[in-house]
Amino acid sequence: MLKVGGSLAGLFSGIVLKRLGHHVRILERNSTPVLHNQGAGIVFGAQSQEYFSKFLTASRDFSITSYLRQTLDKAGNSIPEFEERYQQKMISWDLVYYVLRAEFDGVKSEYIDIPKKRDGEGKTEYEYGCKATTLKDEGDKVVVNL
Repeated sequence: MLKVGGSLAGLFSGIVLKRLGHHVRILERNSTPVLHNQGAGIVFGAQSQEYFSKFLTASRDFSITSYLRQTLDKAGNSIPEFEERYQQKMISWDLVYYVLRAEFDGVKSEYIDIPKKRDGEGKTEYEYGCKATTLKDEGDKVVVNL
């Protein structure tokens, strides 16, 4: 099974396919060994929380609760009329990425211990510097040119 794109969406689907016993090969365009600093806090919604509890082996809390959302102007000052007060779970992009990489192919980080392989899991590969130029549907397969 080939996945084109090694950011969060590619890793989310790659882990599911790995758990189902497929050999998963992710092709990442970026040539840097790991992606990082791709964003600040992101919403950790119900679907993401369900995915984490269903497909990941880590037994730690990943999110923090935010009670205020602010919009900042170019100078970094809060714009009061855009403040929103409600409870929302938040998580950092880096944390999600490194947790998914640990689960997908065992990349080490300070965020999480490398999980043990489960029975029936498929093999995984994560390759850097791969730019997909064309995709061609050939009926029973898709041909990817790099």
